[in-house]
Amino acid sequence: SHYIEYGITYKSKNYEVLNNLFNNNNYQLESKPTLIINLQEGKDKIWQNLESRARNMVRKSEKNNVTIKKEEIDDHNLKQFYMMLEGTYKRQKKKTPHPLIFYLNLKNCLNSDDIIFLSAKKNNKIIAQAIFIIDHKELFFLSGTANEDGMRYAANSAIQWNVILLGIKMNLFTYDL
Repeated sequence: SHYIEYGITYKSKNYEVLNNLFNNNNYQLESKPTLIINLQEGKDKIWQNLESRARNMVRKSEKNNVTIKKEEIDDHNLKQFYMMLEGTYKRQKKKTPHPLIFYLNLKNCLNSDDIIFLSAKKNNKIIAQAIFIIDHKELFFLSGTANEDGMRYAANSAIQWNVILLGIKMNLFTYDL
């Protein structure tokens, strides 16, 4: 392997030690901004803290009858997800960063309770999907995709809001976008 990724947050009690270890061994440190939502604040406070644009996109998806469904993490659904993901990257004139086998191996490497796979549908047709990972009491966004209808109807916003609600219901602590 020529690439390994290890994520540490500035809040980590071992941040300085790990940062020094990596720097002293010629690893390249790359800062990637993220948004962490405290799910313990509850639905109403989280909703109020969202930017008005984000709230409007959730309302738009609801108005357009976009429904969100939790899916099984199986080969069929993952292949369908990957085809849409390839289309997303193709529109951006980029290469899909992970091969299909990466996603197929998720079900072999993680317990099914540690993966959330959501689909957004309009007229019973999948228009967006996303995969989330649960690690202890933290929820992480792994990957998401949408087709043109998904973008038109703000399906990704609906998925994000629904996973926040699901995380609250599951009594998770944080959601890392």
